Amino acid sequence: MPDMAYDTLLNDNEIVLLGLLVEGPRYGYEIDKLIAERGMREWTNIAFSSIYAVLRTLEKKGLVESKTELAGNRARRLYSVTKAGKRTLKGEVVRLISDPVPTADSFLLGIANVKMLEKSAAEPLLAARQVALNNIAAQLEGKKRQARGDIFVAAIFNRTLAAISAEIRFLDELRAEMGGSTAESALHAPSQEVEQPAVPQPEPEPKTLPESKSEPKDTLF
Repeated sequence: MPDMAYDTLLNDNEIVLLGLLVEGPRYGYEIDKLIAERGMREWTNIAFSSIYAVLRTLEKKGLVESKTELAGNRARRLYSVTKAGKRTLKGEVVRLISDPVPTADSFLLGIANVKMLEKSAAEPLLAARQVALNNIAAQLEGKKRQARGDIFVAAIFNRTLAAISAEIRFLDELRAEMGGSTAESALHAPSQEVEQPAVPQPEPEPKTLPESKSEPKDTLF
């Protein structure tokens, strides 16, 4: 294939595969195995069914080349990165690291509209999300231990685990601030009557007792 450099940006899946091929030539199934071992599906959307389609796209762009090898009665294609692929990936790495672009997060869409739920529905959902996040973190810790030896692979696991830990803390704080209720339930809560200050009443005037008339007493004189 011609050695060409492309100015167009690559999508995430293309960058994932180029990055794995820079480490060395690989077969498609080896790429899928590495993606699973490194927990890359926790932060990418690449599926096994799309790996070969992406590889073909990269090959058409001149960023990847392949050759057919025979293994017994089976023909396998070995993929490797080209010089143009390395240059393009290097440029993408510079862009991705230096440009902190916000990413879409569907969870935030749910939080933005959680007021649509009552307490009995919202609270169990948030609690269940925390349980699921803890389970994911435990699985990633196991994969991290299996992928020892590469500080950058470990860094990817650490960042993902840090993000999960931060979200768990966020959920703790959110549930505490909600106090077990959502904005919607607060809106539907019965309004409390404001206690009006007591109006001071005038003190009653003291009652005067009528003077008692004493009867005349008998005197000796």
